[in-house]
Order: sequence, then C-alpha cells, then structure tokens
Amino acid sequence: MKNDTKTKSNDNQSLIFSLYDAVSTDGAWDDFVQSLALQMEAHISIMVSIGPSTFEQSLYGNYNFNAAAVQAYSDHWWQHNVWLQTIGQNNLLQKGNVMIGTDLVPADKLKQHTFYQNFLLPTSTWSIC
Repeated sequence: MKNDTKTKSNDNQSLIFSLYDAVSTDGAWDDFVQSLALQMEAHISIMVSIGPSTFEQSLYGNYNFNAAAVQAYSDHWWQHNVWLQTIGQNNLLQKGNVMIGTDLVPADKLKQHTFYQNFLLPTSTWSIC
C-alpha cells in the first residue's frame, strides 16, 4: 500500500513540474496535457483557457486529438460546449473547483445534446476533467 501512495505522490509531483514547465516554456503545453491525460487515464485531452465573462476560449494544449477536430472545436464547437455552458450557468469557475464531465452533465443528458451527437461522438471524445 505504501508503494501505491508513493507512486501516486511522485505522479502528482511530476504533473505539477510539468505544469510549471508549460507556464514558463513556449510549446510545453502539449507535454503537460499529455501528462494530465495519462494521470487521468484519458485517451484524448485538450486544455483551453476560458475567458472570465464571455467564455471565449483559446487552445493551450492537445494530446492525441485529431488536428481537424481541434480546428473544428476552436472555430465553432467551443460555443456549443455543454460542459462550458453548465459551468457558466452554475458559476462553477471557481478557484480550487475540480470536476469531471459527468459531475457537470450526466452521461444520459450529454448523449442527447447536439454537441455530443455532432462533435464528441464523431471524434470519439466522451469525457473531460
């Protein structure tokens, strides 16, 4: 059990160092996003910056996400992101607030949404953190 705790601590520390590198080194966001995805056992990950009032976003990093899908998200789909809408409607963009996609929108509700049907499903993306 101690080894699991030590491994988890090392993984967390490595992730924090990766974040510091991303903040201070041009082009390092993709490495951080990959580290985060691996830590969360995700097969795809993107990181966006959300504007405080408009929810306009800019892409910071990408891991294993099709370039055409990244472009489609940046050009159009971010405006229909049901997770961002839920965050805005419920004032969840708060310091220290960490949630996964199903905390924001239950899977059955997500699957009914246009964002899921026309963007997430074709890109094989099902969850976020």
